[in-house]
Amino acid sequence: MVWLYATGLGDLIPEIASDHLQPSTLSRTQGEVHVEVAGQAAEVVYAGSAPGLPPGIYQVNVRIPKGVLPFEGPYLVRLRMAHTWSRAAYVFLK
Repeated sequence: MVWLYATGLGDLIPEIASDHLQPSTLSRTQGEVHVEVAGQAAEVVYAGSAPGLPPGIYQVNVRIPKGVLPFEGPYLVRLRMAHTWSRAAYVFLK
């Protein structure tokens, strides 16, 4: 499992106040988030608020696909929301 942090994932359900840190109560993204790791679809376990961080920062918890092995990276990671892909990032897995 990998925890990614992102911006620009849209509205949360339920909405949270934008004038202080995000609460420990989780809010999920309104739209579905998709993630690719090393060109393979990864299971998104959670996409939503990032407790304790400023508004506008989202946490995305991802289960790494089988065949993507630790210590053999870096691996290309991309997020997709609706029809828009994020810029690529590279991650190393332990």
